[in-house]
Amino acid sequence: MNVISALEQITPFCEKYPQSATYLSQVYLDLTKAKAWKEVKVIEIEPLQSVTLAITFPDSTVVYYKVHEGIVPPTNNCVG
Repeated sequence: MNVISALEQITPFCEKYPQSATYLSQVYLDLTKAKAWKEVKVIEIEPLQSVTLAITFPDSTVVYYKVHEGIVPPTNNCVG
């Protein structure tokens, strides 16, 4: 599959979400071309208020980041 046919797969989503089209195209091409994933689907979800990102390290350490839009004060469950 060449780049043009790959982008045709996500054209409806790019048209529906024009503000995110650049990011959607970049991620889709990275997964299908650079990473050579065979099956990639775009799945629509409800808008999120936050995302929790977990980063793991070789020594089994896990660092969590809770990402919000804007400035949000920390919650009481933060370990300090």
